[in-house]
Amino acid sequence: MVKKIGPACFVLSFLISGSTAALASEPNYVVNVYENTRYYDIEGSTAGALLDEMEAKGPKRQFSKESAYAQTESGISWYLHARQNENLCMLESVDLTVELTYMMPRWAGSPRAGRKLRKAWEAFEESLWVHERGHGEIARRGAVAIGEQLIVAPPAPTCDELRDSLGAISKQILRTSVEPAQKKYDALTRDGQTQRARL
Repeated sequence: MVKKIGPACFVLSFLISGSTAALASEPNYVVNVYENTRYYDIEGSTAGALLDEMEAKGPKRQFSKESAYAQTESGISWYLHARQNENLCMLESVDLTVELTYMMPRWAGSPRAGRKLRKAWEAFEESLWVHERGHGEIARRGAVAIGEQLIVAPPAPTCDELRDSLGAISKQILRTSVEPAQKKYDALTRDGQTQRARL
């Protein structure tokens, strides 16, 4: 399951330098990915008890009151470097940042839990990670798609206009490509169940 960070997952900053000279090279982009993991603790000595704990303590789904066993919060931001000459504002480079926060269950085990349950938990936890990192990869690919489109976008008469046009391109990619891909991924994997994220 994936959740966007905040009401909007965009941060747009702009660095402008003045020069009458043409750009020395083609625009380029860089994508940096930062990952963080938060845990919620659960207790129990049976599979049923662990499932009940996760349903009670797990992160809430974005559009319902139901709980998920795990969640990926993702945000994509971009920092634009542009140059204004006499007639045009041209993009020089884009720094894109993908911030991922994984919310995962943590079970310390129980003296009464048998070896079979411990092994089942290890497999379940590994499958949860496979699913959530899939969400992280979709976000990373989304940032790459934004970078690829921004560096081929035409210049604008002013840097304000360039900022607005590049921001519109980025938001459109998020709205029409990245967000639908995240939802489709959950639907295809049945929130990870087809990836054996079952206990």
